[in-house]
Amino acid sequence: VVTLTLIGNQYLALRQFDKALEHYRQSLTLARENNDRNFQIINLNQIGEALEGKGDNQTALESYLVALKLAANENERADSSGRIAATYSVIGEHDKAIEHQIKAMFLEERSGDFDHYANASLELGRIYTRAGQFANAPR
Repeated sequence: VVTLTLIGNQYLALRQFDKALEHYRQSLTLARENNDRNFQIINLNQIGEALEGKGDNQTALESYLVALKLAANENERADSSGRIAATYSVIGEHDKAIEHQIKAMFLEERSGDFDHYANASLELGRIYTRAGQFANAPR
């Protein structure tokens, strides 16, 4: 599982999205067979990244949503919510993007991870800006 994911990461870094997807999907299959929730989440998120790289944002979003359902703690939910928010923003669904980014921001704050909280807050400002809602952007 780990090796396949790492190979997928290398292909993703090289922007060879189809090869990355191949390895992530193989790893995901093994993770499911072994009931390894952590690697299921990791691979679903990586599959989403590779799909976004290919421009398939809708399928990437579906992958992120499955990962969110598997998330068992606030950090995992915050990560998945942030990915979902970013994808909704790219496809122009700003209200959904804002909703998920606010969730990510509060989850990061509650978990006490203030670096990630700060990044989530900045990203919320970017999403408000893309949506043209300048008055709502955090200052």
